[in-house]
Amino acid sequence: MGDRSEFKPLESQGRTLTLAPNALVKDVEEVSPERLSMNDPRMLSAMKVLGCTVEDLASPTPPPMKKALGPGSPRKAPHSAETTKRRFELWERKRQELLMEVEAMASNFELSDALRILAPDMGAFAKEKAEQAVLRPEDGDNKIEALRAQAKAEAQKIVDDHRAKIQALAESAEREENAKKRVAELKGEKYAQLLERIKAREAKEAKKDERLVAHEKERKEMSRSLMKKMTGAFDKVQQHQQLTTENWAKARDERNAHMGDVLDRKSESQQFAQEEMIRLYKEKEEKIMERMDRKR
Repeated sequence: MGDRSEFKPLESQGRTLTLAPNALVKDVEEVSPERLSMNDPRMLSAMKVLGCTVEDLASPTPPPMKKALGPGSPRKAPHSAETTKRRFELWERKRQELLMEVEAMASNFELSDALRILAPDMGAFAKEKAEQAVLRPEDGDNKIEALRAQAKAEAQKIVDDHRAKIQALAESAEREENAKKRVAELKGEKYAQLLERIKAREAKEAKKDERLVAHEKERKEMSRSLMKKMTGAFDKVQQHQQLTTENWAKARDERNAHMGDVLDRKSESQQFAQEEMIRLYKEKEEKIMERMDRKR
């Protein structure tokens, strides 16, 4: 298994957990049975079996949500305080459950079981240390060159990663700029279409107004013509009525005059008849008186 005085660091999500010498065997931290230390081999072996890391158990806050990048990605509204609180509570509950599960498994492990589970990591680390301890002096230059090459490769990798990130950001910015241009073009097209519709509607309204003005003008002209005709007809009616009234008055006067003549003639005729009757009566009386006188 190798020298247990040193142990290979455990890499987990960018963070490193390093155990002190003899930490796995001699210097195990004394803790209560209910709560084991994170440096305890039984805890480390339980985490290895369950596939979790120290950060999963020790992180006080949930990992940040990934933001969508690029113009084609869906945009989400910022999380409210209530949503963040519920997410934190859910994360904390899951963390506590995972911690209880790891502690329960670790409490069932013996120290030998834990060391057996961690043996591959310990063996590889011890082998590397042994190789470094027996390194020959003549291999120093080669080791230095190898380290230089490794450092150069790592530096080149950092540069390449940085260049890739810059390229990705540039492409993202270009996509965003293209999206903005496309949105502006669409807005311009929609604005132009809107202007065309407004102009068409205004032209339609103008033609409608012209038709209304022409119709109103025609209506007024017809109204004036009708009023003129009605005025002329009214004048004719008045003239006819006046003429009829004058004719009636003339006929009445003529009739009255005729009736006066008739009455005058009748009166004269009656008077002549009466006078004639009186004359005849007197003559008859005179004759009667003469006969009576002769008889005497």
